Amino acid sequence: MSSEGSIWRASARVQRWQRALVEWVGIEPSQAAHRVQALLGFCASRRLSPDEIFERAARSDAECATLVAEANFAGVGLIVQSFLIHNGVNVYGRLVCMPRTAAQLAQQGARWTARR
Repeated sequence: MSSEGSIWRASARVQRWQRALVEWVGIEPSQAAHRVQALLGFCASRRLSPDEIFERAARSDAECATLVAEANFAGVGLIVQSFLIHNGVNVYGRLVCMPRTAAQLAQQGARWTARR
């Protein structure tokens, strides 16, 4: 492993995510390690550290959407989304959680309306 990969793997955000995968999601440590490796591969291909990926995604919905689209194209979309979500980035854009009014529901867009 490159020294860059070792530094990236030691990132607090990567460590937090890897622990969450095992402790909260319930996957095996070896599977979590595989996902970390996939994330680091994506980061290397973009020449951005995991922390830089996080900072860009947290900066704006548009930058987050671009990163997620790039990750989807690279075949690691769910992995990158998981990393971002476990570190507090809402990859779904601005949502009103638990809407109480029709206006709040409308803010979420047509894809979030009740289906009958």
